Amino acid sequence: MSGSSQPVDNRPKRGLRSLQCLWLAAAAVGTLGLSSCHSAQYYYYKFPEYNFAGRPVPPSKLAQRVMIAMSVNGTTGSLQIVDASRDIRNNVENTIPNFQINGYSDGMPTNIFNFPAELRGYVYSTSDGSLVTIDYGTEAAKGPVGTFQSGTNSIAVPPTFAHFYGAESNAGVLEIIDSKVGGTYDLNIPNVYRVAVNKGDTVVLAMVRNSDVLYRIFRLNQNQYPTAEAAIAATGSGDRLEQFLRVGVRGTSKEGRARRGLDNSTRIHHRDPMRHFRHHA
Repeated sequence: MSGSSQPVDNRPKRGLRSLQCLWLAAAAVGTLGLSSCHSAQYYYYKFPEYNFAGRPVPPSKLAQRVMIAMSVNGTTGSLQIVDASRDIRNNVENTIPNFQINGYSDGMPTNIFNFPAELRGYVYSTSDGSLVTIDYGTEAAKGPVGTFQSGTNSIAVPPTFAHFYGAESNAGVLEIIDSKVGGTYDLNIPNVYRVAVNKGDTVVLAMVRNSDVLYRIFRLNQNQYPTAEAAIAATGSGDRLEQFLRVGVRGTSKEGRARRGLDNSTRIHHRDPMRHFRHHA
């Protein structure tokens, strides 16, 4: 008999299999234990470790919120926050009856200027004409950026937050709040009732009631013209206050023909107001 052979043990290795079964059972128990560490309520208001764009977790802990302006007889107002994902005012456990913007109490909040991509928005109240900053991160009012006349017809806020515009029809004034220099400017435009601004705050248009006249507002550089008369002559402005000008864009057919040379030479506006806005927006 050549070579040598070793006896083979074909008996089942019960001890090893038992250890494997015990290890699997322990892993299963451990998994169950981990999944049961938190209740369902824990995940209702759970934010990720790294929030979007590094934004702070708001006090309400609501990832999807809606802000609603409310007023009681136009004397006392508030800004309520609603859970947008569940359409409720309170929290799920009903331990918090409502959420609201802290520090806001203006009488008649009528206009909300919301900027989801930013960390703040603005609310205008017709009771006192205030335009108040709302901090999205702290859910609190940070005070007014300025005050327009009570009952201003139209307000425009560009995402740059450098200027704030208000059309005041009764006073016949377009008011500009300049946050860069901290000044306020009034442009005399009788019957002005609408104002619009593009996202870059480079084109501002003011509209006049019962008229097809459209004004574009722009700011001159300091010392761009030696005198106010020179600025008016060069731009065709009908008014000048400080460094802001208003320029008529469109009038009656007779006025349009009179301005044709100005339109072609300055290249700052069109006789068609809508085409002008699309072109410069």
